[in-house]
Amino acid sequence: MLRRELPDLGSRGALLAVTNGLVRLASGTVLDDADVEVPEGENLSVDLRHGIHGPGKPRRPRLHDRLQVLHDDEQLVVVSKRPFTPVQPVRGDEPGSPRARTAPLVELLKHYWRARGGKSPNPVLVQRLDLETSGLIVLAKEADAGRTLQKQLRPPRRMTREYFAFVSGHLPQKKGRWESFMARNRQGLRCSVAVGGSGADGPRGTQYASTRWEVVREFRGYTLLKVTLDTGRTHQIRIHCAEAGHPVLGEQVYGKLTANVFERIDKEKMPPQPKTSPFAEALRVREAGAPSAKPPRVRRVALHATRLSFVHPRTRKRLTFEDPLPEDLKSLDRSGG
Repeated sequence: MLRRELPDLGSRGALLAVTNGLVRLASGTVLDDADVEVPEGENLSVDLRHGIHGPGKPRRPRLHDRLQVLHDDEQLVVVSKRPFTPVQPVRGDEPGSPRARTAPLVELLKHYWRARGGKSPNPVLVQRLDLETSGLIVLAKEADAGRTLQKQLRPPRRMTREYFAFVSGHLPQKKGRWESFMARNRQGLRCSVAVGGSGADGPRGTQYASTRWEVVREFRGYTLLKVTLDTGRTHQIRIHCAEAGHPVLGEQVYGKLTANVFERIDKEKMPPQPKTSPFAEALRVREAGAPSAKPPRVRRVALHATRLSFVHPRTRKRLTFEDPLPEDLKSLDRSGG
């Protein structure tokens, strides 16, 4: 519509006018999304007194300013995702929920590319991050690149992913590994249904999960872990930490697994566990008793994807990216002691 009414703007000028918050509907609402359909006959006002970039910052944050692009080429894009940004839209999201209120990452990327006058492909998901989890994620721009990157998540696992996780309590060792076989329980919650150290010998219908961890720093009532994924099961880090008796701070879903494991320990006297089982760690936590100090409350799951490394699908060169703790988690790192 803008290009028709104001032909001198051109396509890029019309797009910038929208993304910079210079276009308003008759109701006074700022139109900052170029994909929104405007009803035929709707009156629009455009403020071009300061050019298509507007007077300083736009009235509302531009969509493509809500993400940080670390690498962008013809095959893929690497992004630092902010917390409470969904990776993709999900049907059935309740109106007003954090996921429904925030534009998904795949749509933010399209706006990012359009604002720069380039092509706007449909990104192919290679990996996923939870709504509240922040940090590094790679998306492909074409199907072939996506398939090549997805293969790197399978053995021999050429893609490596490291996370920072603030967890409750203190671990008796400085490093270790948790292994189990995961499935859904009767309540529909994902959890470990068996333990063991082999990726091929689990019960039917289960998925092998392996998580390596290392203590970075300890604070009063909580610990900062560096976590490396050997496998990438849904919510794997959150589940293993909770089952080990050290739920991630801010955990609202899987924190109950800790209580369930402790209840089994009390009532059933669990049989001897492999040293690499998260339940073995939970046994040690039970024997050590409750932590002397309560961990702080946080507004989201304290999990951040801090390092991502993979082989580029075209150049075959290894690319490695690092993303430091975001400001909200830095406060946990500074305030602990």
